[in-house]
Amino acid sequence: MRTSIKTTITTLTISALTILTLPALAQADTAPTAINTLNTLTVSPQANNYSQKRDRPADWAQANNNPGDYSTTRDTILARDMTNTTYNKYHQVQSGTLNDPYTGKTINFQRTNRATGTGDSTAVQIDHVVAFGEAWESGLSQQNKNTINQYYNDPYVLIAVDGKANMAKSDKDAAQWLPSNAGNPDYNCYYVARQIGIKHKYHLSVDNAEKAAMEHVLASCPAITIPTEGGITWQTNTSANTGNNDSSNTGNAGNAENSGSSDSTPTPAEQPKPETSNPTSPQQPQSPVTNPADSGQHVSTQPNHTNNTTTSTPREQQLAQTGIALGTLTTIVVALTIAGIALTTTRLKETR
Repeated sequence: MRTSIKTTITTLTISALTILTLPALAQADTAPTAINTLNTLTVSPQANNYSQKRDRPADWAQANNNPGDYSTTRDTILARDMTNTTYNKYHQVQSGTLNDPYTGKTINFQRTNRATGTGDSTAVQIDHVVAFGEAWESGLSQQNKNTINQYYNDPYVLIAVDGKANMAKSDKDAAQWLPSNAGNPDYNCYYVARQIGIKHKYHLSVDNAEKAAMEHVLASCPAITIPTEGGITWQTNTSANTGNNDSSNTGNAGNAENSGSSDSTPTPAEQPKPETSNPTSPQQPQSPVTNPADSGQHVSTQPNHTNNTTTSTPREQQLAQTGIALGTLTTIVVALTIAGIALTTTRLKETR
């Protein structure tokens, strides 16, 4: 009987220790590596069916519905990625400083002001890290309109970058363009990891040349994980990137560059299409609602730019699964502990 009681007490002790270690397990870093996530993506030839005029959303979404607020997704990303940001009276980003991830340069941004003819909104543009045309031909075209619009405005997909670098990238995938092409090879790893995270999030495919290029980049940073948030902040483990990534890949990933599309020609007038605009001419920003003339006046507070996207990132999905598993384990351990206590109590009574 004493042996049985000792065994029960040992079981209870182990159960208690298990419960105490569950919080530590829940806090463990479970972010998937980029290379492992890449290997989960569907590999298939890229389509060649994208038309910018036909398929691209007409404009950025409004950031919110506050009266007098004419800011759009573009302003949300500029505010997130730049420092020293100021705003005009319509809550649109007026100026700021960008540490450009593609070129490594510092850009002092000044929004085009149609009243004074100053500034150049095209100096900083908003890039879809996986270009919209590339995404379209990798499976986005098969998704519903809401998902397509969500992708177009998703902060996880978007980044503020040097305008000329964005124009050069166009709709190219990783086999055709990397940040090293624009002068910053140290950003290649993070860039490719984010592309993989985006493709995983929206169930997009990769073609053979694109996957090979991504694998080549990740060989220099095999431990890098999928970014969990939007923005240009580099992960600490990108330091493993030696900058020796081959930037000369010229693989043809679906001929997206021949489809008449360009991820570097956003629709708002502050990012005019190069074939129709004069960068030196003042441009009036457009939005889905009537936009008053921009007087260049500043407001002292930062607008509340909201994000209504709901699709989870790879890490969020894995954390949710881990949480469910830990919750189930906790329930089982607690139940066993209660049963063990009841059994011990009964046996103690019997010994008396």
